[in-house]
Amino acid sequence: MIKRLRQYAKVSGYELGEDNTPKLVEHIVEGAYKDVDRVKERASREWKGFMPTAVEFHRQNTTMSDSEYYKHAIFGEDTIVTYEDNKQSADESKNDNK
Repeated sequence: MIKRLRQYAKVSGYELGEDNTPKLVEHIVEGAYKDVDRVKERASREWKGFMPTAVEFHRQNTTMSDSEYYKHAIFGEDTIVTYEDNKQSADESKNDNK
């Protein structure tokens, strides 16, 4: 079972409509923000002409079965990793055999 925590903020505010009348809209800002001002700043940058007025923070647990994960996951190139600790312990065991 794959488990993740999704953190996001729902930002409410105003945008100008086609007839230049303000309309209330909501946008989602993904990330683990904790500061209201930073979220408002990010939303203003991401959606030009958006004037944020309220921020609501959310946390949501997500799960996915292993079979679904491997069915939909896209894996990159597989590489073999060698760690220095393993080399040292192998070298030490060679010295012990002498």
